[in-house]
Amino acid sequence: MASLFTHAFSALTFLRFFAFQNPPVRIWGLGILCSVLPDLDVITFGFGISYGDFWGHRGFSHSILFALILAFFVMLIYFKNIEPLSTKWFAVLGYFFICTAFSMP
Repeated sequence: MASLFTHAFSALTFLRFFAFQNPPVRIWGLGILCSVLPDLDVITFGFGISYGDFWGHRGFSHSILFALILAFFVMLIYFKNIEPLSTKWFAVLGYFFICTAFSMP
């Protein structure tokens, strides 16, 4: 069973595939956040939302669309200094998307 630790470890592993040269700690931290964020949907049980509901565990927060939206928001908020639609922008966006999407199964 996956845990927050294994999600965080996968984010650090994915970082190697993107070949960032000396990536800032901010990228590591946000990658880890993106990898664990989908599983925070377990708090919905406390609000009476069942497992199979759209907002329940393994619902919307475990979708490809969520992974893409989260990656875009991370880019908009934390990486305004990277030129939009540049190669570097797509690389960083792709990293956050992969961290989120591959931590969902």
